[in-house]
Amino acid sequence: KRRLLADYIYVDPPYDNAPDYTRTLEFLDDSHMLAPRGIVIVEHRTGFEPPEILSRLELVRVLEQGDATLSFYRLAAAA
Repeated sequence: KRRLLADYIYVDPPYDNAPDYTRTLEFLDDSHMLAPRGIVIVEHRTGFEPPEILSRLELVRVLEQGDATLSFYRLAAAA
């Protein structure tokens, strides 16, 4: 009955499953699970480039740490 919204969503599929990143981001983009000021954090292999913008989510920060990279998404201003 209650609609809960996540402030943070962390995504970390196996690095070798690149299609899972896109599918997961598209699912989150279509859902209304993220709070208005929430953040989606995606961990992936350095060198892999997830989409920069979807319908509602946009990439706002990238933090490289050796073999791993964290990509941060927020709801786009126009969403």
